[in-house]
Amino acid sequence: MTGLLVIVTAIISAATISAGSAGYVGVLLPLPVSSINAGFVLTMGAISCLAAASSITFAGAMTVIDVGGLLLIVGAGFSEGVGLIERLPEAWPGGNPTAWVGVFGAAMIAVFSFIGFEHLVNIAEEMKTPWFYRACRS
Repeated sequence: MTGLLVIVTAIISAATISAGSAGYVGVLLPLPVSSINAGFVLTMGAISCLAAASSITFAGAMTVIDVGGLLLIVGAGFSEGVGLIERLPEAWPGGNPTAWVGVFGAAMIAVFSFIGFEHLVNIAEEMKTPWFYRACRS
């Protein structure tokens, strides 16, 4: 039962990340969202079929890219000088309930971003020769 619940959480997190990614990619590519979703899921599924070391390497590379993007944003903020830091209290949502919905929504997206497609690979690491590994290698 626990294994099935792990699979259900992995499916939900993968669907959420896929939908969010399709929204971002849809801004850059004039493709239907359903096509982008399908391509994203198939690509991540193919990566999951790789050996555990390869999929972990991919997850590590994606983490480096994420951290690099965050460092670029921080660097851009520091290049603006003290004016940006002085305006920081303006970003605090205060008593506006609509703003707090946005803050909590962003927090939920951040939680999902840490439990993505690589979560499926964790299940495979607990098994001896999982069926999808044999299927991908044949």
